[in-house]
Amino acid sequence: MPFGLICSQDEFQRKLEETFGNLKGVGVTVDEILVSGKDEEHEENLRKVLEKARKVGVNFNPEKCIFGSTSVPYFGHLIKADGIKPDPSKVQAIIEMPHPSNKDELATFLGMTNFLSKYIPNLSSLNYPLRELEKQTVFEWTNEYATAMNRIRTSICSNLATLDTKAKSVEMKTDASKHGLGAELSFGGKIFAFGSRALTLTDQNYS
Repeated sequence: MPFGLICSQDEFQRKLEETFGNLKGVGVTVDEILVSGKDEEHEENLRKVLEKARKVGVNFNPEKCIFGSTSVPYFGHLIKADGIKPDPSKVQAIIEMPHPSNKDELATFLGMTNFLSKYIPNLSSLNYPLRELEKQTVFEWTNEYATAMNRIRTSICSNLATLDTKAKSVEMKTDASKHGLGAELSFGGKIFAFGSRALTLTDQNYS
């Protein structure tokens, strides 16, 4: 596939999903393939992936493959047998990022934290001051924005549980402010996802 075409990534993703997406225990995201399963089941799922790859002429780089591990990095996440957590390197990058000095740097911070939004409760409310700053004509960093940035950093959840498909019930807690909505999904007291979204001006006018 030629590099540089706007549709290259979408087409590559589609082809990978067509090839491996229907196999049991297999997840495909861009150029990363995740094979899951327990004991012999995992070996069988992996065997089918390798057989399919051989059949269609797909080659894997051994240096980039991880086999038989209980913890693997996957598209910005660290997936473990007992749960999922954000990639420590991405969290560290957010923590160490200096206060932005312009809108481009602010947009970078907002993008990095949005990518990890499932680990940050009520993110849409926490980042409201920063989103408002992004709209301003003149960029002026104040203590208000520094406080908002630090609150986001300290709110990143280091670990989320894996959803138990046999759980009898799943609990959802919701929250709202003038600027955003938030939700928390859990089972048996174990949180496995956060969600949030900003409120538009129209939303804010609802009674």
